[in-house]
Amino acid sequence: MVYKGLILVSILFLTACSSTPPVPYSSTSSGSEPVTRIYFANYDYTWKAALKELQRFNLKLVNQDSGIIVTEDMTGYSTGFVRSQFRFYFDVRIDALPPENGLPQTKISITKFIYKMGGLSQEKSVKSNFIDEKVILYRVKRLLEIERKKLERAGNQSTKVR
Repeated sequence: MVYKGLILVSILFLTACSSTPPVPYSSTSSGSEPVTRIYFANYDYTWKAALKELQRFNLKLVNQDSGIIVTEDMTGYSTGFVRSQFRFYFDVRIDALPPENGLPQTKISITKFIYKMGGLSQEKSVKSNFIDEKVILYRVKRLLEIERKKLERAGNQSTKVR
């Protein structure tokens, strides 16, 4: 009788561990929305500023023609009562928009995909708090402002960054 109970418990344990599939690694599996900002700057300057800012990460995909930058997966740990491990990466999209009032426009959208790594290799998609994305967009803005000032000093025609 005890032997049958032990077999039943071990079967339940083995099937419970293997029945939950991991979260698929795709851009549609995260609940995060992109953080978007429009800059009144040339596409090439915006691309260079975004690439310069993202150079501190390992980059998996860089394609200027399609306006895509994707970072490699990074791991981190939460700072709470229960310590858990996270895996995340950034997906950056840069698009040239039609000029407004004669000024070139460029839109940057950044999505941070976060996966909480649970026990027994289970992953769960987690929403971003948007802080990292906003910091990257702020730094891109500052790099564009620095570039604009350099161009003004050199006497070239430049565009205002807002």
